[in-house]
Amino acid sequence: MGKPSKARRLTAIPKPANAESITKSGRTRKGTGARNQDAAKRKRANPKRESDIRGCCSFFRRTPEEVGKRQRFDYIRTKATKGEVTVYCRVLQVTVQGYTKYVKAQEKPYKYAALLANIKKILAEDIFNQTYGKRRMYEKLQLDYACPYSYNTVQKVMRENGLLQKKHRPKGLTKADKAAQKSDNLLRRDFTANEPNKKLVTDITEYQAKDGKVYTSGIFDCYDNACLGI
Repeated sequence: MGKPSKARRLTAIPKPANAESITKSGRTRKGTGARNQDAAKRKRANPKRESDIRGCCSFFRRTPEEVGKRQRFDYIRTKATKGEVTVYCRVLQVTVQGYTKYVKAQEKPYKYAALLANIKKILAEDIFNQTYGKRRMYEKLQLDYACPYSYNTVQKVMRENGLLQKKHRPKGLTKADKAAQKSDNLLRRDFTANEPNKKLVTDITEYQAKDGKVYTSGIFDCYDNACLGI
C-alpha cells in the first residue's frame, strides 16, 4: 500500500458582518449599485468621468458658490449634453429643477427687446456713442425715442447684455519721490498777476493715440491766461 497522504486542513474564511445586508439590498461593497446598472448608467456613475467634468470649474477661476447662478446655468447650457446635465448641476452646485426652469425662461421672448434694440441702434449711430454710459444712454432714449422705461430699467438692460461701460480711471503721470526735497509753494493758490510774464503755470495731459500715448503740456500766463507755448 502507498504512503497515506496527510489530511489537508481547511480554514473557513470569515464572512463579513454586513455581507448579508449587502446581498439583500443588491448593492456592491462600495455602495454604487453598479452591479444592477447597465453599461450606459455605469459610464455616467464613473467617478473618473465626474472628476473630468469637475474641471469646468476652472472656467470661473473661482469656486462655484462664488459665481452667480445665471453664469453657472449659462455654462451648463453651452457645455453639457442632455445626459450630462445632472453631473454638471451636481459639480456646479445647482439643482436640476432650477436649471430646467432657467432653460424654459430663456426660450420666452425677451421682455425688453424693443428697448435693447433702441440701445444698440444708438451705439451703432456713431463711433463716439460707444462711450455712452447708463445716464447718457437714458437721456438719449428720452430725447429721441420717448423711452417709457425708468432709469433703473435702462441700467438693468445694459448690464444684462454687457453694454455698461467701465469707469475710466486715469493713471497718474508723475510719481512723488518721498526722498526728494519738497518745492516751496510760491503761488499759494493766487493765480492773478499785475504784470505779464510774472506768474507762469503749466500742466501735462495724456492722450491715447493709435501708435501709443501722446503728452501735451501748455504754458499759460496768469496775467491774461494767454497760452505762451505748448
